[in-house]
Amino acid sequence: MSQGPDEPLFEVESNTAWLQGSILTGVAYGVVLVLFAMCIQTLWVRVRTRSTRTRNSIFLLLYVSVIFILATLLFVTNSAFVQTGFINDSSLLGPSVTLETRPWVPDNVASRVPIVLANWCANSLMLWRCTIIYMDCAARTKTLVVALPGVMHVGCLALGILWLVEVLSPVFGGFIDSTLLYFEATLVLNIVITALIVLRLLLHRHHVTKVVGPGHATYCTNIAAIIVESASLYSIFSLLFLITFGIDSPALYAFLQILGEVDVNVSNHDFRIGPG
Repeated sequence: MSQGPDEPLFEVESNTAWLQGSILTGVAYGVVLVLFAMCIQTLWVRVRTRSTRTRNSIFLLLYVSVIFILATLLFVTNSAFVQTGFINDSSLLGPSVTLETRPWVPDNVASRVPIVLANWCANSLMLWRCTIIYMDCAARTKTLVVALPGVMHVGCLALGILWLVEVLSPVFGGFIDSTLLYFEATLVLNIVITALIVLRLLLHRHHVTKVVGPGHATYCTNIAAIIVESASLYSIFSLLFLITFGIDSPALYAFLQILGEVDVNVSNHDFRIGPG
C-alpha cells in the first residue's frame, strides 16, 4: 500500500476502508433493490384486489416503500460524502480526516439520518411482530414479554436522537461515546426480540406436535429459521462494526456504511415469511 510522505499509514488504511465500504454499500443496495421489487410485487397483488386488501397489507406496502426510500437516501448521501472526502476536500487527505475535522458537513449528516431512521423502522417492525405473536397469551404474560423490548426500544430511540444531535452539532465533534452505546443497544434489542419470537414459535410447535403430530408443525420451524437467519445477518455486521470501533480499527468506516443497508435487507428478507 502506497502513501504520501506526510500521510500516516492509519489515514491511508482509513480512506481505503471508506472506499471499499462505499463499493460494498452499493452492492448491498443492489440486494435491497431486488428484495424491494419482490416485496412490492407480493404486496401490490394483495392491495389492488378488493377481496384481499386489508389495512395490514396497505401499511406493509407503505413500510416497504419508506425503508426503500431510506436505503436509497443512505446510498446517495454516503456516496456524496465519499466524493467530498476524496475530491472536494482532497487536501484534507480523504473522508476519514474530513470526518474527524468537520463531522457536521451536510453529506455526512445526511448519510447518518437514514441509518438511524431505518434502524428505528426495523426495530419497530420486529417489536410489532413480537406483540402479535404473543397476542393470544394471558394478559399478564403478554405485558411482561412485550414490556422489556418496548422499554429497550424507547431507549434506542433516545440514544439514536442523541447520536444524531452529536453529529449535527459542531460542538460535539465526530464519533464519541453515544455511537458505541447506540449500536450496542440496538444489537441487544435485536437479539432479545428475536429470542422472544423464536421461543414462542418453538413452544407453539411443541403444542401442535403433541396434538396433531410433527408433520403439521414444520412451518413453525421454517419461520423460526428465517427469523434467526435474518437476525444473525444484522448481528454479525453490527458486531463487526462494534469490535472494529472498540479497537479503533480503520475497518470501522467500511462496516458503518454497510450496516444501514444490511438493516433494510433484513427487514425485506423477513417478508419471505409472508406479508405481516
